[in-house]
Amino acid sequence: MHSVFILRRDLREARRTQAAIEATRDLRIAGVATTLAQADAAPLAADVLIVDLKLGDGPTLPLLQQVRAVRASGRGPRVLLVAAAHDDSQLWPALRTGADSYLLEAEASASPVPVVGRVLRGEATASSALARQLLAFFGEANAASAQPPANERALDWATDASNPLRLSRAERHMLVLLTQGHGIGPIALRMGASVESIGRRICNVYRKLQWDLRSGSLSLQAA
Repeated sequence: MHSVFILRRDLREARRTQAAIEATRDLRIAGVATTLAQADAAPLAADVLIVDLKLGDGPTLPLLQQVRAVRASGRGPRVLLVAAAHDDSQLWPALRTGADSYLLEAEASASPVPVVGRVLRGEATASSALARQLLAFFGEANAASAQPPANERALDWATDASNPLRLSRAERHMLVLLTQGHGIGPIALRMGASVESIGRRICNVYRKLQWDLRSGSLSLQAA
């Protein structure tokens, strides 16, 4: 059974998230807090940390830096951010600092369980805005306007999949499709992959995004 620590600035929202987690038999609550001071070091011992981008006593980034340091030793939680919107300005720096994925506030209040399950499996999601930022970060800003490949299912996932400085051809095309507003399901169908595989590919791109902040210690594996 995996443990989940909930760190949300609104106690009512935190309790709603807690109730959804407690309704499943596969997850248990490791703790609930509304500020960084209340949480102290407890989130570092959980399997998953559900956390708002900003708390009552400050931004989440210092905690994410602690998580990153702990995870460098092979421990520490997977981090699931709670964002107000897909284009939240604080989402990008949080993902750069080491978060694994995110969900919107409405999803956290309703039932975050499916998203927690995906995070535990190493899957992530990305919006069109984030996909554009990712392409620009890897020097592929012009890819969105390039001629689409003749065979989307034949693109190479492997070459550069473990290179933290470059995107593979398939990763690049996946992000282009995301910028165009396609969901993970349709992208999986077009590229001849499973939905779970596309989620893992997005997670792999996030890990590349975080490489330089981890002093090259992160081991990238092709999904």
